Amino acid sequence: MEDDERAGQAGFGRTLALSDGIFAIAMTLVAFQIQTPNSGVHLTAALKREAPSYGVFALTFFVIGRFWMGHHRLFSRMKRVDDRMMGINLFLLAAIAVLPFPSGVLGRFGNQSVAVALYAANMVAVGGLLGLLTLTASRRHLLMASMDGPAVRRALWRSWSVVIVFGISIPVAFLSPSVAAYLWIALMPVLFGLRRLESRGGRGSRLPGT
Repeated sequence: MEDDERAGQAGFGRTLALSDGIFAIAMTLVAFQIQTPNSGVHLTAALKREAPSYGVFALTFFVIGRFWMGHHRLFSRMKRVDDRMMGINLFLLAAIAVLPFPSGVLGRFGNQSVAVALYAANMVAVGGLLGLLTLTASRRHLLMASMDGPAVRRALWRSWSVVIVFGISIPVAFLSPSVAAYLWIALMPVLFGLRRLESRGGRGSRLPGT
């Protein structure tokens, strides 16, 4: 039993190490979609042309950071992981790892519907998988005993709020890409409101989803 416990702890640690590494790499690569101006061009004009890329970087870095915080806090409240959790976690990490690509596409083609929809779809995948990770941990009794039902429901709602906001923006993007992008800004007050609601519920049962 001691060997099994040590193996379980090693698997838990390796899962966290891999996850943190993928999140860190994705957050770093997002910055590479901002292009350095070529020599021989007017610097101010060149920097202005990159303005959309700055906004995409800020949004993506913020959202990935929120996902990382949710992932980190979820795992800090887990007793152990099993094969199903590790499998779902791998799909989540794949969705995180690919985020720099739609981020770069959005920075270059932000006025086109396909670019906006592609970016939103990637965010929907990440939010959905993080919610699924939380739901699986709860149903498979992998969470600590102190985690109650309301805490899990708040965690799930934070993940689903990402899915809802970005999901709604996908059809909107084919009508107006700019309006779809403004919908994403609505995510911030939603998350802030959920944070306030969570704090009223008590610090002891905090289990963030994003």
